[in-house]
Amino acid sequence: MDAKEKMLFWVIIPASTSDKDMSPNRVGHISLTYQKDPPNLEMANPDRSVMEISNLFILPEYRSFGFARKAMAAVEELAKVEPYGSPNCKALTLNTASKRYWDDDGDEWRGLWLKMGLEVPERGRSLEQWYENMGYVKYKEEPTFEETALDGTTLKWIASFLKKNI
Repeated sequence: MDAKEKMLFWVIIPASTSDKDMSPNRVGHISLTYQKDPPNLEMANPDRSVMEISNLFILPEYRSFGFARKAMAAVEELAKVEPYGSPNCKALTLNTASKRYWDDDGDEWRGLWLKMGLEVPERGRSLEQWYENMGYVKYKEEPTFEETALDGTTLKWIASFLKKNI
């Protein structure tokens, strides 16, 4: 961030008039970058023609108010504006766990949650689906995220890589 290759934006809501210090409330964050380490021009290009959105997080108690959708819309606009992005930005990318972990039966998909000691999530509620509803299109899947299962084995989660032309 010091090199200004990655920008982190706080998602805030104004303080209520009853707050004594009147400081805004941070309810989440989102970042935008044009550099990857190691370099990956498909995901983020130093010429800022392709930029990556990452680290979208909203506190659980604020997730039903549309803040994530508003943060995504704001970052999509900022990607075209210097110093955050560039008027030459043509596409935004991101990655998330494959929606198959929500929707496909089988030990390697929905069964993986149990191996991690986690509750199996409701079908149709994946982040991949949420991003698709925002206009992002999957262009590949590959093993990306490593986690340790309850039995100590290493599990490699499949990530879906999505892109939106802007």
